[in-house]
Amino acid sequence: MKKRYFIALALIFTVFFAQAQTEKGYYLIGGNIGNIKGNFQKGGSSFGIGITPKVAWFVKDNIAVGGQIDLMCDQTTNTTQQIEGKKVIAYAVTTAKPLITPVLKDLSTL
Repeated sequence: MKKRYFIALALIFTVFFAQAQTEKGYYLIGGNIGNIKGNFQKGGSSFGIGITPKVAWFVKDNIAVGGQIDLMCDQTTNTTQQIEGKKVIAYAVTTAKPLITPVLKDLSTL
Protein backbone atom coordinates (compact mmCIF):
# COMPACT_ATOMS: atom_id res chain seq x y z
CA MET A 1 0.00 0.00 0.00
CA LYS A 2 2.85 2.36 0.84
CA LYS A 3 4.38 1.58 -2.55
CA ARG A 4 1.23 2.81 -4.37
CA TYR A 5 1.21 6.05 -2.38
CA PHE A 6 4.89 6.60 -3.13
CA ILE A 7 4.36 6.03 -6.87
CA ALA A 8 1.36 8.37 -6.91
CA LEU A 9 3.30 11.04 -5.02
CA ALA A 10 6.27 10.68 -7.40
CA LEU A 11 3.99 11.10 -10.44
CA ILE A 12 2.32 14.17 -8.96
CA PHE A 13 5.71 15.68 -8.12
CA THR A 14 6.98 14.99 -11.65
CA VAL A 15 3.93 16.50 -13.34
CA PHE A 16 3.72 19.67 -11.23
CA PHE A 17 7.32 20.44 -10.35
CA ALA A 18 9.46 19.18 -13.24
CA GLN A 19 10.51 22.02 -15.52
CA ALA A 20 12.49 21.76 -18.69
CA GLN A 21 14.52 24.59 -20.17
CA THR A 22 12.26 25.21 -23.16
CA GLU A 23 12.57 28.96 -23.37
CA LYS A 24 13.80 30.83 -26.43
CA GLY A 25 17.58 30.70 -26.80
CA TYR A 26 18.15 27.31 -25.18
CA TYR A 27 19.24 24.29 -27.19
CA LEU A 28 18.64 20.57 -26.96
CA ILE A 29 21.29 17.96 -27.61
CA GLY A 30 20.53 14.27 -27.34
CA GLY A 31 20.39 11.02 -29.17
CA ASN A 32 19.43 7.39 -29.23
CA ILE A 33 21.35 4.16 -29.43
CA GLY A 34 19.29 1.25 -30.59
CA ASN A 35 18.80 -1.66 -32.90
CA ILE A 36 21.77 -3.42 -31.34
CA LYS A 37 22.11 -6.93 -32.67
CA GLY A 38 24.74 -9.58 -32.58
CA ASN A 39 25.22 -13.15 -33.66
CA PHE A 40 28.40 -14.80 -32.46
CA GLN A 41 28.47 -18.42 -33.51
CA LYS A 42 31.12 -20.83 -34.65
CA GLY A 43 31.79 -20.33 -38.34
CA GLY A 44 30.78 -16.69 -38.49
CA SER A 45 29.62 -13.70 -36.52
CA SER A 46 27.81 -10.45 -37.14
CA PHE A 47 27.16 -7.23 -35.26
CA GLY A 48 25.08 -4.15 -35.98
CA ILE A 49 24.16 -0.94 -34.18
CA GLY A 50 22.14 2.18 -34.93
CA ILE A 51 22.95 5.65 -33.54
CA THR A 52 20.77 8.75 -33.88
CA PRO A 53 22.26 12.08 -32.73
CA LYS A 54 19.76 14.95 -32.36
CA VAL A 55 20.07 18.70 -31.94
CA ALA A 56 17.47 21.48 -31.73
CA TRP A 57 17.27 25.19 -30.87
CA PHE A 58 14.31 26.82 -29.18
CA VAL A 59 13.30 29.67 -31.48
CA LYS A 60 10.33 30.58 -29.30
CA ASP A 61 9.18 29.38 -25.90
CA ASN A 62 8.24 25.68 -26.20
CA ILE A 63 8.98 25.61 -29.96
CA ALA A 64 12.18 23.93 -31.14
CA VAL A 65 13.66 23.62 -34.62
CA GLY A 66 16.24 20.93 -35.22
CA GLY A 67 17.00 17.62 -36.77
CA GLN A 68 18.49 14.20 -36.43
CA ILE A 69 20.69 11.89 -38.46
CA ASP A 70 20.20 8.13 -38.45
CA LEU A 71 23.55 6.31 -38.57
CA MET A 72 23.95 2.57 -38.87
CA CYS A 73 26.87 0.19 -38.72
CA ASP A 74 25.99 -3.23 -40.11
CA GLN A 75 27.34 -6.00 -42.30
CA THR A 76 27.06 -5.42 -46.03
CA THR A 77 25.32 -8.78 -46.41
CA ASN A 78 22.44 -7.33 -44.37
CA THR A 79 22.24 -3.94 -46.09
CA THR A 80 23.11 -4.44 -49.76
CA GLN A 81 19.46 -4.56 -50.85
CA GLN A 82 18.67 -1.30 -49.03
CA ILE A 83 21.71 0.36 -50.63
CA GLU A 84 20.69 -0.83 -54.10
CA GLY A 85 17.13 0.41 -53.51
CA LYS A 86 18.45 3.86 -52.43
CA LYS A 87 16.86 3.46 -48.97
CA VAL A 88 20.28 3.64 -47.28
CA ILE A 89 23.30 5.70 -48.31
CA ALA A 90 26.64 3.94 -47.81
CA TYR A 91 29.69 6.14 -47.23
CA ALA A 92 32.47 3.64 -46.56
CA VAL A 93 33.30 0.02 -45.80
CA THR A 94 35.64 -1.26 -43.10
CA THR A 95 37.82 -3.52 -45.22
CA ALA A 96 41.42 -3.28 -46.30
CA LYS A 97 40.50 -3.64 -49.98
CA PRO A 98 37.49 -2.34 -51.92
CA LEU A 99 34.62 -4.80 -52.24
CA ILE A 100 33.72 -6.42 -55.57
CA THR A 101 29.94 -6.08 -55.15
CA PRO A 102 28.82 -3.64 -57.89
CA VAL A 103 26.92 -1.34 -55.55
CA LEU A 104 29.84 -1.23 -53.06
CA LYS A 105 32.92 -1.25 -55.29
CA ASP A 106 33.31 2.56 -55.41
CA LEU A 107 33.08 3.12 -51.62
CA SER A 108 36.06 4.28 -49.58
CA THR A 109 37.73 1.84 -47.23
CA LEU A 110 38.44 2.57 -43.56
